[in-house]
Amino acid sequence: MDLKAEHVLVCLRYGIGDLTMELPALEELRKALPISRLTALGAEPAIQLLEGTGLADRILSYRRWHITDWYVSGNEETARQVRRWLMDENFDAVFDAAHAPPVVRDEIYRRCPNAIDYHGAAEHRVLVRGGGGVEAIKEGILRGWGLPVDPDRAPCIRLTSPELEFADLLLSALPDRQWLIGLSLEASSPLKTWSRQNFVRVINDLTSHDDAVFVLLAGPGQASQCQAILHQLDLPDRVLPVCNLHLRKAAALLSRCDAFLGNDSGLMHLAAAVGTSPIAIFGPTDPDVYLPRWLNARAARSSVQCPHRKTAAFGHPACVIAQTCFTHQNCIAQLDPDFICGLLRQGSEHVRCGQR
Repeated sequence: MDLKAEHVLVCLRYGIGDLTMELPALEELRKALPISRLTALGAEPAIQLLEGTGLADRILSYRRWHITDWYVSGNEETARQVRRWLMDENFDAVFDAAHAPPVVRDEIYRRCPNAIDYHGAAEHRVLVRGGGGVEAIKEGILRGWGLPVDPDRAPCIRLTSPELEFADLLLSALPDRQWLIGLSLEASSPLKTWSRQNFVRVINDLTSHDDAVFVLLAGPGQASQCQAILHQLDLPDRVLPVCNLHLRKAAALLSRCDAFLGNDSGLMHLAAAVGTSPIAIFGPTDPDVYLPRWLNARAARSSVQCPHRKTAAFGHPACVIAQTCFTHQNCIAQLDPDFICGLLRQGSEHVRCGQR
């Protein structure tokens, strides 16, 4: 690593979960380059996690070039705009162009001979040995950037007092409860998404028998889905729907929860990064890679044996990319809501004994 670099670009991992796992490495990069002007380039909404953290002097979105998905190839006009920007910026060092969407990545490789990439083979070796995603990222950074990251440092989102006060004010609308559960029904693919009816069964069971209260976090355009869920609940007043929050405010809400329930998603990683134990529902993706290992996180995964699952590697399996189940078993649909309720109740014993 060139510790004398004055003007540095780092291309962030694309999704919310991947960027959360990368946080320890970004903290070390900022420490290693304390006086450098550091620009972070990433995707929305994931880049919201870095706002106000001091980990970068500038945080820029790929949407400046109308790129809204990693797989967008762009066109010659997009490439021209990226090229012009790189010439104007004249970065002394560029980290991890491989994580940028193809049109941005290719222009960086053409224009920036000082590009430094993580070591993908080192990541893979860690995953093959049974290591988790955060551990693999640290090894890839060490071998690629030459930057050691404390092996015991877990991803952590440090919240501000105003963010926590916002969460407390919002939660004051809920009835008294012994057990507050953060909830998200979203995922990046339908194949990674447990059905709405299954979630409704879990909510009805736990609100009726266990004095549970839920905070339902939903993204843009999901207000109608939240209302549809409320209409199916036995006790709708025990669920607080919250739509389209800034990610740091969502993290503040999750930090006040006793547990989190959701699919393998960015919010699952967000919950773990604020110290709230997640129960994550996995379908075609691998919990050995993505499940946080630094607290009492648990994975719920069906017993369906599928040869198409991508193990020991980051990224979506072929079925998710193709948006179709090749075995027609729909593995995530095989998970029983009663089993999920049981996992949550096991966790509630820790909460009620003050051991969270």
